[in-house]
Amino acid sequence: MKKNILLLSLLSLLGLITSCYDDSELRERIEKLENTTAVVINQQITALQSSVDALKSVDFDLKNEIASLENADKDHQAEIDSLKEKEKELSKKIEELQKGVDSLKQWVEDILKNYSTTEELNAQFAAVQEQINALNVQVAFLLATPDILFDVDGSIAYSPGTTVAVKYTLVNADETTEIECIADAGWKCVVTPAKDGKTGTISITTPSTGGEGKVLVFVSSQHNTVMRVLRFEQGTLTILTNSITVEPQDTILTIDACTNVDYRVVIPAEAQTWIELLSIDTRATMRTDIITLSIKQNSSSQSRSALIAFMDKNDEELSSFTIFQRADIQLNNEIWYTSTNGNIVEPHNPHAFGGANIVSNSYVSGKGVIIFDSDVMTIGNSAFQSNSSLKTISIPNSVTSIGESAFYECRSLISIAIPESVKHIGNEAFADCGFFSIIIPESVISIGDRVFCGCSNLFSISIPNSVTNIGYGVFDSCFNLNYVTIPNSISTINDYFFNMCYSLTSFNILTTVTQIRMGAFSGCNSLTSITIPESIKSIGYNAFSGCYGLTSVISLRTSPPSANEAFPNDVAQYCLLYVPYGSKNTYAAAEGWKNFKEIKELE
Repeated sequence: MKKNILLLSLLSLLGLITSCYDDSELRERIEKLENTTAVVINQQITALQSSVDALKSVDFDLKNEIASLENADKDHQAEIDSLKEKEKELSKKIEELQKGVDSLKQWVEDILKNYSTTEELNAQFAAVQEQINALNVQVAFLLATPDILFDVDGSIAYSPGTTVAVKYTLVNADETTEIECIADAGWKCVVTPAKDGKTGTISITTPSTGGEGKVLVFVSSQHNTVMRVLRFEQGTLTILTNSITVEPQDTILTIDACTNVDYRVVIPAEAQTWIELLSIDTRATMRTDIITLSIKQNSSSQSRSALIAFMDKNDEELSSFTIFQRADIQLNNEIWYTSTNGNIVEPHNPHAFGGANIVSNSYVSGKGVIIFDSDVMTIGNSAFQSNSSLKTISIPNSVTSIGESAFYECRSLISIAIPESVKHIGNEAFADCGFFSIIIPESVISIGDRVFCGCSNLFSISIPNSVTNIGYGVFDSCFNLNYVTIPNSISTINDYFFNMCYSLTSFNILTTVTQIRMGAFSGCNSLTSITIPESIKSIGYNAFSGCYGLTSVISLRTSPPSANEAFPNDVAQYCLLYVPYGSKNTYAAAEGWKNFKEIKELE
């Protein structure tokens, strides 16, 4: 009503009220003035509300952390009480700001309903703008929160019982800025500011018991408090092997060490004449370092070994492994070994060595030697089966075959030297052994059923091109198997080949393979993608059952391979299928392929 009166008054003053006058242009100008100014004002109020909401979020987090401290930490009650008072002050200021924003919103609403003239509208909005500016100054003052930057990112690795120094730099600090720290129970922290007042060091003493921990760092000024958290995790160092056997010749040996701590490599004094540390290639905070060692030639007739230790700053051992270097000559009537307990290892089947009879079995200077009355031609069935103390073994160059269950359930066996003379490896020969990796020589032509079944530590393996036949279930239940290659001489991936290989993330199926049999990849739940080459003609029942990580399958064969129930519904319905251009409809109608979530054609 008032807007209409205003409009009529203006028209009357201008002498423009006639029966033929069109007032739409003037009305439009007034409404434009109202709308434009109101939009700008409301945008500023919205931005102001967002800033207040950000302050509320900071206050909410601070209040929750103080509450958790009160329940868990009784040793810092004075500091906690001080923080509570500062939080209350901050909360009160935010509450006052919110009232001011709410008042502005109502003020603008009232202005738009009740103004009489353009001059009154402009004056009212100018007053609103002044109040917005005043509130923005208060918000900016509170948002200019002091903060702290550390010289470390993420979790900090530490060795138990040590002191960790974390350097800091204060931001937006003034003469009223204070810094305090509160540590978990069993931890201690001390703040030492530098002379400039803006940098310093926080020294954290870690517990001897280890474990995860945190230190809360509070930075307070006259008007605000911010909290930052330093998180700690116990340092680790993992070597993927416990023992390595090297040849008598000069050797450059590289070791991968997965770690998040500083360490030093310790070579025993008596081994420093033949082992030298060449380099440590350090890459990142949580990293895999490459340690390179030089091993000098062993010209003697005695093998030798050395325990290489990884020590932290407190000279505590983090990890270790043994280097076992063969003597210059191992006779064909000898089997060399080491044991976990330093005692002799008795063969489970003493008649399993191709007619060679045991003459003596001794263990001296950290090495066992079994001597026979003739050359050892075979490591026969169950030769060392279920021996719990056999740690490493070196097979003589005369051996041509390793029999069924020869090392079955030798769970402490972490290293085996197979000579180039071996051609056949029998069923379950190494089932349930403890090694992380194994080298299969180029002389081997056949690998039996379930040879590596249950080798839960096995991480990587390469099958040489000489192998033409691999039995079923060869890697069944190798839970940590991550990397494997098979030769192009293999045409069939046998039944349960990779069954329950939970850590297998990828596998390259060669174009020489024509068959993937039943359960070949069942339970490989880390497998995300698989490419089926054009050479594949059939895929067996449940070949990919339990592969719940699969997101894509690429089939390169124009006509769908036979694959009835190879990809069960609980796998296929979450997986994309990519097929050759022009073959989508064929796959969509084919058993074993039509149940995929979506079928797309490759360009």
